[in-house]
Amino acid sequence: MRQNAAEIWAWLRRGAYVYVCGDAKQMARDVDETLQTIIAEHGRLAPSGAANYLRALAAEKRYVRDVY
Repeated sequence: MRQNAAEIWAWLRRGAYVYVCGDAKQMARDVDETLQTIIAEHGRLAPSGAANYLRALAAEKRYVRDVY
């Protein structure tokens, strides 16, 4: 994800949906952290703003997690 951060950010800006399925303990947490970093860096947001952006994506059902 980090290697393609600019592209992922562009996808999000164009309305992409992100689905995360799998391990809740490690993988899902890592994906959350990486997405927040991408949003903060490429969206030029503070960490709290990036977290709010990710929460907004979840509220819009554009960031969906099916973790176990």
